Amino acid sequence: MGIEKENELEAGATALSKWLTTQPHLPQNLHPLLLQRYVHSTKGDLAYAEKILVQGYTIRQKNPHIFGNRDPLEANVQSILHAIDMVPLPAVEGSEDKFIFYRLVDCDPDKFQFNDVIRTFFIIADSRLVQPDVPMNDGGDVPIFDMTGFTLRHLTKVVLSTLRVYMKYTQEAHPVRLKAIHVINCTPFLDRVMVIVKPFMKKQVANMLHFHLPNSETLYDHVPKDALPEEYGGKQAIDKLKAEWFKRIESLSDMVPLPAVEGSEDKFIFYRLVDCDPDKFQFNDVIRTFFIIADSRLVQPDVPMNDGGDVPIFDMTGFTLRHLTKVVLSTLRVYMKYTQEAHPVRLKAIHVINCTPFLDRVMVIVKPFMKKQVANMLHFHLPNSETLYDHVPKDALPEEYGGKQAIDKLKAEWFKRIESLRDYFTDESRWKIDDSRKVNNNNNEISSSLRNLEID
Repeated sequence: MGIEKENELEAGATALSKWLTTQPHLPQNLHPLLLQRYVHSTKGDLAYAEKILVQGYTIRQKNPHIFGNRDPLEANVQSILHAIDMVPLPAVEGSEDKFIFYRLVDCDPDKFQFNDVIRTFFIIADSRLVQPDVPMNDGGDVPIFDMTGFTLRHLTKVVLSTLRVYMKYTQEAHPVRLKAIHVINCTPFLDRVMVIVKPFMKKQVANMLHFHLPNSETLYDHVPKDALPEEYGGKQAIDKLKAEWFKRIESLSDMVPLPAVEGSEDKFIFYRLVDCDPDKFQFNDVIRTFFIIADSRLVQPDVPMNDGGDVPIFDMTGFTLRHLTKVVLSTLRVYMKYTQEAHPVRLKAIHVINCTPFLDRVMVIVKPFMKKQVANMLHFHLPNSETLYDHVPKDALPEEYGGKQAIDKLKAEWFKRIESLRDYFTDESRWKIDDSRKVNNNNNEISSSLRNLEID
């Protein structure tokens, strides 16, 4: 079966989606574009597409140290993203190939933590697969590795078991059409690198390798010069592209405080899944990220302390029973205890929109940890219902919900705020109790002057 037209890709993806329903052990909510990538990369051979999909998710299941804990805001991932450029380059006229550029920015070998490097590589790679502007055409993927700054000390940090998994997945399960691999600014000890890598490399892939010496222009014989970063003679601004890809990676989940609107003093915070793959729903990381967002709000001067209250809005679209199985009860208990007993906000209402048919099962898990006062604040809204507008000003909502708020722009702005607070969050003296310095005081009563203090 050949695959050439968009409707054939969609038909193949539909067939794959239907097949997935017969495989309950596999993820059931794969992104439609990802399904199309499997069809495209196998040139419409659906049996082969099914095979590499099973192979890929089997590898993922067996290697959580690489494919687990995939929060792009996690400290180790952020460290790798700042230390290494892993940047998909835009298409250029005259070529259908997709170029991806890799190089060290910080050449300190101590920051080259191989497991984190590979984990971050797959976060970038997976994010590419669900981007509509990464075309599925006759071109192929062409990674370009710049070895500048790579030393023997970096080589000693390679974890062979992780390298084996990386090579197996990228050669046998990654749904792309690999066309060539270019290694530029090759080091004098390239032979030692290949001694380690080659045993894991299939002959077909080894034949795609091209090596280029420092100050050589041989790369231009294979790659359009315009496709390369500016410092390599091309036209691509690597820092700008990298910043754009940061935003794309971050956009795989939404936790966004919405701005104030005229006529309401309430503060609305919007939560929804963007990537509905349950394997990416790591509950501990979700809650940790929630508190990073929540704590950052508390120190923002433009989040008013007025007579209004906090009103979180949770959109359940894409939330499945498989997501529910990822909930860690001990973490949920801590989350509920803190937000109900210790979080310094005035909670006014909680809205849950696009409720799922299994909402009762969600509540069976959540309700034992919920105080009656908070339970009375809950409002549930069915799909395609407009009942939310009876409680929340329409203008306060994201544009796709009938409002006026550009969620992607707001999210990017909040990420900048959080980045600016990095020192604030990493200063453990702000967040941890030092029991050794605790003053014993048997008088637990608050003085009457404080107890009766009223603040508006």
